[in-house]
Amino acid sequence: MRALCKGATSISRCAAKPGPGGTQHRVGRYDRGRQPQTGSLLVLKRRGNSRGHLAVVTRIVGPREIIVNHANWLNRGRIHLGTPVRDVSAGSDWSAMRVWYIPGKTWGRSIRPAYSFIYPGLKDS
Repeated sequence: MRALCKGATSISRCAAKPGPGGTQHRVGRYDRGRQPQTGSLLVLKRRGNSRGHLAVVTRIVGPREIIVNHANWLNRGRIHLGTPVRDVSAGSDWSAMRVWYIPGKTWGRSIRPAYSFIYPGLKDS
């Protein structure tokens, strides 16, 4: 995470900046893609009152399941380690996913839309 966010004061400032029409992007600075990699940031889209969400991929379980560390969904921003995330998109492209609901010990009911993964390290120029 440190290499990805060197000099940033927060994860959101590291990963994104305001763009036209309120969209978030950091074009050309970091490689992005639809497949998870260990150490990449998973970027979830805004939905309802949610401003979106970031999670750090810590492990690839299989082609449609990863493990992430994240905060701010439950328990007043406490960091959650080892949370499973499952790709439920029709095209297996990680554009839609379910997150393990820790208190209920089950997959969350909501399908979470995602932008992509931001990969660690600056792009080579």
